[in-house]
Amino acid sequence: MKMFYSFFEFLVSFNFEKQAMSIQTGKSFAKPDFSPLYIENPMEPTLNICKNVSGVEFKKLLLQAYNSLDAMHCTDFHLANLLDPEYFKTLEKRNNQSVR
Repeated sequence: MKMFYSFFEFLVSFNFEKQAMSIQTGKSFAKPDFSPLYIENPMEPTLNICKNVSGVEFKKLLLQAYNSLDAMHCTDFHLANLLDPEYFKTLEKRNNQSVR
């Protein structure tokens, strides 16, 4: 579970606006274009394997990463909850009630 948590932390903290990822080197580099998500193709390093990811889809990915991090802080959390949309709806309702 620590690995999932670390992955979501990475997603929400990575500078996707300016940086791209290299699978081959495991490092980031300056993004060569304006794609929302740029991951270097390991077979063709000049290509982006995420070129078809739209801005809307990318924002959904980041929102789910934030929601997953939030969920993982709950005492009743189980890893299977990440696959259950109803769990996130319940969590959102609970968070809204605690704000009031």
